[in-house]
Amino acid sequence: KVVVAEDMREAVDGEEKEGGDTEEPGYFTKVGRLFRALDGPAIEAMVVVIPMGMAAGAMNALLFVYLKEMGASTVLLGTTLVCNIMTEIPCFIYSRALRERFGIRSILYIGLLAYAARVACYAVITNPWTVLPAELLHGVTFALVWSSVAVLATQITPEPGLEATTQGIFALLFSGVGGGAGAVGGGYLYNILGPRKVFWLISFANLAGFLLLLTNDINRRYCDRPPAVGSDYIRVRNVAVDRKHAAGTAAVN
Repeated sequence: KVVVAEDMREAVDGEEKEGGDTEEPGYFTKVGRLFRALDGPAIEAMVVVIPMGMAAGAMNALLFVYLKEMGASTVLLGTTLVCNIMTEIPCFIYSRALRERFGIRSILYIGLLAYAARVACYAVITNPWTVLPAELLHGVTFALVWSSVAVLATQITPEPGLEATTQGIFALLFSGVGGGAGAVGGGYLYNILGPRKVFWLISFANLAGFLLLLTNDINRRYCDRPPAVGSDYIRVRNVAVDRKHAAGTAAVN
């Protein structure tokens, strides 16, 4: 009996050693898997945050300069921020309900149209106070869009532990690529073309992003292209979410 017990212990120890030989893939290996796992709609989402970032960058860098040139007072400049916060808070509060009702893809459509309309308003106003209605769109363009993008980044991540990396990629495209183009490029063109033409260009860029999503969605639906797997437009399988669901199911059982 002692010999049999020792043989069984050695067999178990050998299995543990064999199992322990499996190395955890490195961070950059996981990032490579992330990029290979991205489907077309997810890549499109990453692309369209760039024109939205252009609009945000131009607003942050140029709007107050533009309003001051039109004779805006410091009271008006402060009031624009109040309008931003007034709509930002409720959009954050109800963002989950809106995502569940309309889906992330639809919110991207709404965000692109809202950015296009907001920046177009800047291009046509002649009285600085008339900018306030456009600022009420801030809740949609910032709070609703970015809370949805954060969820999207988690859902398209193929492995646990990369959710923050995926969110960082979206932030890089929005604030780095788009925001840099809107602030630096927009500031350069501001002195050459004038502010109104700059705002029109950025508005058209967001409309182009809207058409990109629309064209590809129509193509998937009517041109015999297989749709992306998932109820919204992204893959259903998400390791992190699946693991939490499995743990909750096991606890219930």
